[in-house]
Amino acid sequence: MDKSFDVVFEQVLATTHIVRQTVFTVESLRSAAANINEQNRKLTMSTEHDRLCPPMGQAVACKVVPMEDGHHALVGEFDIFPPATDVKLPSGEPGYQQQSRKHNFPFTTAEFSHTESLCVAIDPTGLGGMQEATRFFDELKKDISIDFETKPVERRALLPDPEIIFTLGIKASATWFGLRLAKAAADVLESELKDFLKVMIRAIKRTATSAIPKNRPITYVLQIQGEPNLEFIACTRDSHAVILAMANRDLSDLRPEIDTLRENFNAEMIQFRMRDDGSWRFNYLLTKDGKVIGTKEAFDHRAVVLKEMERKRQRIKDA
Repeated sequence: MDKSFDVVFEQVLATTHIVRQTVFTVESLRSAAANINEQNRKLTMSTEHDRLCPPMGQAVACKVVPMEDGHHALVGEFDIFPPATDVKLPSGEPGYQQQSRKHNFPFTTAEFSHTESLCVAIDPTGLGGMQEATRFFDELKKDISIDFETKPVERRALLPDPEIIFTLGIKASATWFGLRLAKAAADVLESELKDFLKVMIRAIKRTATSAIPKNRPITYVLQIQGEPNLEFIACTRDSHAVILAMANRDLSDLRPEIDTLRENFNAEMIQFRMRDDGSWRFNYLLTKDGKVIGTKEAFDHRAVVLKEMERKRQRIKDA
């Protein structure tokens, strides 16, 4: 077997430096390292925080190391996947598959948090800081009868594109897809879901007008819990298109495709991306045994992002 692609790559995940008014302590870094090392699920290696890119690898170990300036860094040891192999998707179109040659760990990104509650999470950087994010959350809760969680999400990149994440709890997710529940419970959940749709629409509109930088698309994420978990991604500043696709469209027509992908590949997370016409297209999935399977379009998109990252590095080096 060719071993030339068995690569372990070290990447700094966090440091004790102050970044955008937030700081991690050495103790918090050590706790994070222990958690990553001990749990069965492993972190994925993303590409420039772009959710549409299939993972490139997974962190198999983490450690905290001292830095030359007296600070400490959390360093992840990532097992980089070997080149993709061809796979035929249920739709009949060609796709690609990747998996570590050494490991078959499931991914942390395949298991959504907030399993019970409804949640809205946003990176404060896209709103101009934590103070603006707090104001944003307060406005979402005005005249809304349901309780839902709000959460800032810190992405330690220089200038990541604005991103907002909506996560439905288990029960609300079931209602979303029209699964039959006891009538009394269904009535309560339907009311809760309607209120959360109001929250979503309010958040989508506000993010479209307020998020910075203004010349970059916004990544809207809808996560629906289930077997498998589902992720719907829209990258645009067209709030009307996002509202139609995420809040107003009946997504149950995707159920046959979802069931087929799950049965054929043992998928535990399936991602769809919004097309220009507002419809949803399968992008990639993650399996319970550490496989990444996706469309040619998804892997081509990752290649483009990687080339752009290399161009940025070269410009910085030449400056």
